[in-house]
Amino acid sequence: MTVVGIGVDAVDIDRFRRSLERTPTMRDRLFTAHELEYVANKVDPAPSLAARFAAREAVMKALGVGLGAFGFHDVWVTRAPSGEPSLEITGPALALAEAAGIDRWHLSITHTDLVAIAYVVANMALGIHLYHGAWSLFQSMGWFGNWRRPFSIVFSGLIVMGNVSFPLAVMFGVIN
Repeated sequence: MTVVGIGVDAVDIDRFRRSLERTPTMRDRLFTAHELEYVANKVDPAPSLAARFAAREAVMKALGVGLGAFGFHDVWVTRAPSGEPSLEITGPALALAEAAGIDRWHLSITHTDLVAIAYVVANMALGIHLYHGAWSLFQSMGWFGNWRRPFSIVFSGLIVMGNVSFPLAVMFGVIN
């Protein structure tokens, strides 16, 4: 696994609670029915909702985008029977993740009486990932010596193994 992005966000719970009270429609705009169902029986749902909002913000940071890059319903928090939180990613958020090669997410959320915190790690599996401009990279590294007629590259990419990347190219033939 290669780490593609890390995001962390902290939300002031009292401020978030006041926002929810001031704008009752905010709950439906920010959270999925699944998330609202999860907090429905809580005496004070604000800490859990603040943690879920922080998770969305942390995903944006891990993707390197800001508010508005995708809708709030494109990312939501679910829980395994064990209690482990995880992320569901859809729509434009999924498209951004796929474009970055992200295929696995790790989420940790917590809250105190004062603050909710979410920490997200976005991973890319071991594999081949496209690298544009590989021909220039190979030439600059002197991989093809002083050949005057370059190869036509059909596919170029990087093989990623942990934190080490190796250039890869599939050659098709000599350009005349």
